[in-house]
Amino acid sequence: MDFFTQKRVSKRKKTGCFTCRKRKIKCDESSPECLNCSRGTFKCIWPDNQSSLPHTAEFKVEKYDSAKRSRKSRFVDSGIVTRRNKRPKRAIQIVAQVGFVQNENSGPGSQEQSLTAKQERSENIESDQRALIESILLSPLPMDNYHNWIPGVTLDLQSAHLYYLYVNYFVPSISPQPFVSKYMQPSALFISAGSQSQGLRELFYLCSAYYLSHCRPEMNQKAELQYVKSIGIINHELETNGSGYTEDWMGVASQLLCISSRIYARSWEKSTKNLAISYKLLLKKKKQAVIEEINDTSSLQMDKSSLDISSPRDIIFFDSFAYNYAICLLWCSPERLKILPSPFVVFDRIGRDLFEHYRAGFWMNSPCFGAAFEAFELVAKISWLSKQTTPLAPGLIFELESRARNYTPPKMQSVGIQSSQKQKLIDYSILMGIATAKAALILISKLLRPNLTEQDPLIQECVEGCYDAMKQISFSSHCFAIGGWALTVAGVAAIKREHRDYFLDAQRKIDNMHHSYTFASVREFMLAAWGSKSSLGLGLDILFIAEFTEAVLII
Repeated sequence: MDFFTQKRVSKRKKTGCFTCRKRKIKCDESSPECLNCSRGTFKCIWPDNQSSLPHTAEFKVEKYDSAKRSRKSRFVDSGIVTRRNKRPKRAIQIVAQVGFVQNENSGPGSQEQSLTAKQERSENIESDQRALIESILLSPLPMDNYHNWIPGVTLDLQSAHLYYLYVNYFVPSISPQPFVSKYMQPSALFISAGSQSQGLRELFYLCSAYYLSHCRPEMNQKAELQYVKSIGIINHELETNGSGYTEDWMGVASQLLCISSRIYARSWEKSTKNLAISYKLLLKKKKQAVIEEINDTSSLQMDKSSLDISSPRDIIFFDSFAYNYAICLLWCSPERLKILPSPFVVFDRIGRDLFEHYRAGFWMNSPCFGAAFEAFELVAKISWLSKQTTPLAPGLIFELESRARNYTPPKMQSVGIQSSQKQKLIDYSILMGIATAKAALILISKLLRPNLTEQDPLIQECVEGCYDAMKQISFSSHCFAIGGWALTVAGVAAIKREHRDYFLDAQRKIDNMHHSYTFASVREFMLAAWGSKSSLGLGLDILFIAEFTEAVLII
């Protein structure tokens, strides 16, 4: 039996860690730190040329004290590992079919709503996708030499199956701009870096297990174990690494954990902590670039306020970070935002040169934003301002409103005649920028005029503009994957039935594209904004009510 069909058989194991044996509990044998020890913050002690714990051994179970634990597992304490932390109370309960945490009751009718959402989830899984995945799992791998797919790494059959799904399904689902050169695609970094780190490869398998759990719920338990295993290995690699945290695989690991903790583990808290780690890695790269520049040229004439993002790998890393950063700001609590930098630092200083390069017509090198790079800059800055509790500078707000109102798609770099298919993909990217800018205008208009309602002609003009642009983008286009923010903000302002139906259906399609668990939270958010025959909706006000926004998950 292979990895995907074998049944659980309960057997007593004598090869687990000494800590579990002493505690007389079953060890899952995850190295270097098993699941039980990780959960309980125990020191995980393994046999040293010794298969069993002698009865006469004076072995004592020890726990890490808080300070030592923090030093040993800096990334674990930063929220990367999925610990059983208590969830914050939420006004809207996120309905999930499969997940790490059980849902709490939110009042009368919550169970019925959960069942309804669960049935919708089951009905809307794409049958052709399910059949395709099943055929992969039940048929031989497409290549006979799967052992050598990763240079210098020998894969077993189980790992090869998961790696194949990661490369051919998960990575394409997070690659929204297929017209970009293959050297600028996320795959150029998010796959190749796997040869640098065993812990990163374990994250590859984790993402595949999560992806599979959408239609095979039994994979969720395997994903949970895989999460703990990969974190343990990554922490060990970081402790023994002397590169100064500038290797590519570290940035890839932080981004994969940011994405998976948001769309699969359903936690903005963990996602923002992983984003903070990504930002620190960017600064480490910046510092290293300054040192190398000084060593190479013996010159101190270098602008240290701007990160030198020139190589394809650096551009991929920054684009991925900046996109995930931009879409999280509206939905996170002010406390969580304190660990993140201001968007006026990220876009105007750290990525200044890169965005000037995009504005000059080279946005076709943007692997995540594409033509929508400036629209998402507006999203980040406006979302950030909407979360501030101190008085805002009117001039800055009016400037951003003017930019959103007068948004025009970027000019295209002259690259000769394009194929009709590539031109269509470029058009989709341009339309996504238009739709996102319209949604950003809705948010800043409400920020400027708190009494503004969804009935206002300006708001409905923005909703119509977002709807018209999105309707021209094919649901099968990967570019649609970055439309979740715009669809949600414009969706709560929609008053026409055709608009509401479309925005909900589009969110469902994005959810299926990623095999994620975000649709239920967005659906509940929109329903609360729209209201019903028996109760008034919150309308645009919902965008500024923390207990509602913090319950929403956006891909």
